[in-house]
Amino acid sequence: MNFDSKTKKRERSAEKGGSSCAPDSLCTSPAEGGGSALLNTPLNLRAEKGATFAPDSLCISPAEGGGSTLSNAPSGPRAERGATFAKIYEIVKQIPPGKVATYGQIAFMAGKPRAARVVGWALHVNPDPEGTPCFRVVNRRGECSGSFAFGGEGVQRALLEADGVGFLEDGRVDLRKHLWRPGAQP
Repeated sequence: MNFDSKTKKRERSAEKGGSSCAPDSLCTSPAEGGGSALLNTPLNLRAEKGATFAPDSLCISPAEGGGSTLSNAPSGPRAERGATFAKIYEIVKQIPPGKVATYGQIAFMAGKPRAARVVGWALHVNPDPEGTPCFRVVNRRGECSGSFAFGGEGVQRALLEADGVGFLEDGRVDLRKHLWRPGAQP
């Protein structure tokens, strides 16, 4: 989908109950598949056409004397997603060195027992890779992430091995020894 068709789609969505952004502001709107897309074309051109944006968009408008103001703070599903992601990051930060957790385990601990894929997405967009040890999360079979994660093929395994995690002959993490069990004695 190109930029113009995305814009038209957002404009149609906004017509069903959206709010307007100021002509000289920048807006972000939820992108397809989650996240947000920055509409960085001059909005004064859009305002001339009567463009509006969805109610859950975030508008940054110039403030008097410089700077900017924020309006339309996220609420509803976007706010819930942010709270869920924050909870996921806090749980992952608790995984001790030498241990791993599964996506499903983190989802369960975050109060979203059927949201293992949400955990994967949250870790993929982790805003603090240095402080949140995402490499300690593996799938339910103990397999590491694909080559796109952590900078390339084998990087997650190397990080886990340096962390003291052992692997089976078939390349999976030995979950019997290294699965994190909060509250259990080491």
